Amino acid sequence: MTQLIAVPTRMLTEVQDLLQYGLTKDCIEAATALADLRRQSDGFQDCPAVPLSPELLTQMHRTLLLLCIAAGSDFQPGEKVVRFTRNADQLMAFVRE
Repeated sequence: MTQLIAVPTRMLTEVQDLLQYGLTKDCIEAATALADLRRQSDGFQDCPAVPLSPELLTQMHRTLLLLCIAAGSDFQPGEKVVRFTRNADQLMAFVRE
């Protein structure tokens, strides 16, 4: 059985917003990651942390980096890099711990 990792809900809110942005770019990876996130977090909406699989965290990490590249001029250059890469790095920090 896969060991689940508790990820703070407030962080997942930002990640979910960024994945939603990916839907506007017709990013299949974002749609898949968002669907997987919703499936794994179902029932934990009112909790301070959500148990997620390391595979999903890795999947969301890759997707956020892909979206950072695809974002183009939709964000200010500094904001884009900070929002996408900061969240991607934080996801991987949970996997490494």
